[in-house]
Amino acid sequence: MKALLLKDWYLLRKRWGVLFGMVLLFSVLAGVQTTMLYTLMTTMMLLMISLNTLAYDQHDGWDAYACALPLSRAQLVLSKYVLACICIVVSVILVLVSTLLFGGSNLLASASAQLAFGFFFVACNFPLIIRFGFEKSRVYYLVVAGVLIGLGSVFSQYTQPSFSAFKLSYLLPLVGLLALLGSLKLSISFMKNKDFSET
Repeated sequence: MKALLLKDWYLLRKRWGVLFGMVLLFSVLAGVQTTMLYTLMTTMMLLMISLNTLAYDQHDGWDAYACALPLSRAQLVLSKYVLACICIVVSVILVLVSTLLFGGSNLLASASAQLAFGFFFVACNFPLIIRFGFEKSRVYYLVVAGVLIGLGSVFSQYTQPSFSAFKLSYLLPLVGLLALLGSLKLSISFMKNKDFSET
């Protein structure tokens, strides 16, 4: 597992310059303007870095090669989910720091929305990418991102504790986590049944 994460780290370190710059920009905007759009965009941009590792691996034929190594297919999938979770946590920390620096508020609500958005984004997209490939799934993950950001904007309107929807929003990360675990099992199943004979 550690070796797979290090492989992705060395891969991303050479290619993530512009994308990570966008992550920093959105995190600063999230702290300055305290809008849910910039907060969720910070998480999405970091998750795009994680998604790119899947694209690079499929383009370079890494999955087929890795299956010949003493690595299980479940480990290959799990490492991608762990990397995505790391990206989500980093996005939460970046927005938290930015919000504290620029005097924003609703720290708990922002963190809750980021975790829920990140978990659902990964849960919806990773099985599709593993099953159909990165290129064929491109439209799907853009649609998923748009829907989730739209829902996040709706929930952000409920900023008073008296609203039950606002209280419910703190349960969304837990629901998202459960969806993520179900997605992980599905992705592992897809990877185990994947045929690399034509790769």
